[in-house]
Amino acid sequence: MNRWKWLIGMLVVLLMAATAQVQSPEKLPEILKKAAVYCESVKSVALHFYCRQTMDECNYSYRVVAVRRDETPVKTIVLNKTKKRQHTYDYQMVRDDAQLFEHRLPFGSAAVTASNIAVGDSSGTMGNSNAAIPSLPSASGKVGPSGAFSSMHTQYIVYGPVSFLSRYWQFRFQYTITGEEMLAGRTALVIRADPKQEGKENNFRARIWIDPADASVLKIIYEPLSLDAYPDLPKPPLPELKPRLQVQLEYGLEKNGIRFPSRESIRYDFIGPDEKEFERYSADIAYTDYRYFIVNTVVEVKK
Repeated sequence: MNRWKWLIGMLVVLLMAATAQVQSPEKLPEILKKAAVYCESVKSVALHFYCRQTMDECNYSYRVVAVRRDETPVKTIVLNKTKKRQHTYDYQMVRDDAQLFEHRLPFGSAAVTASNIAVGDSSGTMGNSNAAIPSLPSASGKVGPSGAFSSMHTQYIVYGPVSFLSRYWQFRFQYTITGEEMLAGRTALVIRADPKQEGKENNFRARIWIDPADASVLKIIYEPLSLDAYPDLPKPPLPELKPRLQVQLEYGLEKNGIRFPSRESIRYDFIGPDEKEFERYSADIAYTDYRYFIVNTVVEVKK
């Protein structure tokens, strides 16, 4: 019996030592260097692909009511109505050494082939800048006549890792290893990224799940520190409620060493003084049925 206790104790010690080694700050520079190389690969790849995008979204509307707390009348909000919708799109993306385009079409509105993949919706010029490709975090949507917020999605989602881990942005974030988690059968390193100096371009904090084997990014959860760049978001009905926007990106598909999005979740809440959450909008987006017409490196990646 004592022998088994000793063996179990040794296993616990070894596991704790392994965890401490993975979470050691000394490992951080090595991981960041590898992540920067991965991001350069993502930035330099020629893309020409199509996939199915299925969005389940929900709008929650509230009404203000008066209640009594400790014999004091106060105002709060209660759920008034819930509106659920589903959208299906053909999501298309083209990127070469000069241009970047993405396009969303209602599912079934046009056949997609390698020769007629559409251009439009969102576009940008790549150029030779060291800055990140125009990408997230730029979740966008629209407000309908009834106040319902709809069709929110992240622009250029493929380049999510670039916006936090490229060489350009690594000078602008402070990184901390917070632990490790099992994700999609892999042991992922979890890193927190906080802006060194908050500004218009550097207005986000994030948690990033990285595969230590190749430094590819498996998941990102990010949120803006300020919502000034999102003027169309519905405002809280009471001044004591604070708005919060949070986006989760999962990269569960791999092709030629590049990870592609498999799921995206967007949530917009009102947060009360007691930290109670009132969900205002949510969107869960699945990326499926990929067709890869081109996934090739177009420039040499410097390691």
